[in-house]
Amino acid sequence: MNPILTWSELTKPLRWVVWLAASTLAFSIAAQDTNDLKTVIGQFESKPDAIVVKGFGNVGSIPLNPGEVEIRTRESQIIGGTEKIYGLVVEWQQDNVQHRRILVDDDELDTFINAINYLLQINYNVTRQPAFEASFTTKAGLQVIVRSDRKAGTLLAWLQFEDAPRLALTSDQMQQFSNLLQQARKKIDALRDNK
Repeated sequence: MNPILTWSELTKPLRWVVWLAASTLAFSIAAQDTNDLKTVIGQFESKPDAIVVKGFGNVGSIPLNPGEVEIRTRESQIIGGTEKIYGLVVEWQQDNVQHRRILVDDDELDTFINAINYLLQINYNVTRQPAFEASFTTKAGLQVIVRSDRKAGTLLAWLQFEDAPRLALTSDQMQQFSNLLQQARKKIDALRDNK
C-alpha cells in the first residue's frame, strides 16, 4: 500500500533548495557590502539619511574563461553636499550575471597599477627558492597573483575576488588589465579637474 503524500511533504525538498539558494545569495551580498565598507568610497556611499548619487563611466573589459572582468570609473556625491569621492568598480561577470564586484579607492589606484606592473616584470631572481608566489591585494580584497615553479619554467597569473575561485590571466590579459587601470586613472583625474 502506497501512502498518500501531502503537498507539504512533496514540496519539502524544494523548499530546502530554495532556502539554501536564498541564504547563499544573502551571504554573498552581505560579504560584498562588508568589503565595500573597507574602502573610503564604500563608506561614503553607505552614509545614512542622505541621497547618494553614484556616477559610472565604462573603461573597458577583458574577456576571460569564464566570463569577463569589467572596469568602470565611479564618482559619488551626496545631494546637497560639495564633496565628491572617486574610485573604480572592478566586476567579474559571467553570462551577463555579476559574480563579484570590488570597489577600489582613488588613493590606492596608483599603488595598484605599480604593483601590477611589478608583477608583469617579476622573474625567478625574486627568491633563491625553487618556486614563488607574489601577490597584491586591494583594501576590499581584489588580488592579483603571480606564481611560478622553476621546474615548469612558466609564470602563471590570476585575478581573485575575495574568496572566489581564481581567474587565470595570460600575460596579455595582465597587460590589458594594467592598461585599463591606467586609462581609469586618466579618466578620474579628468573628472576631478573638471569639477
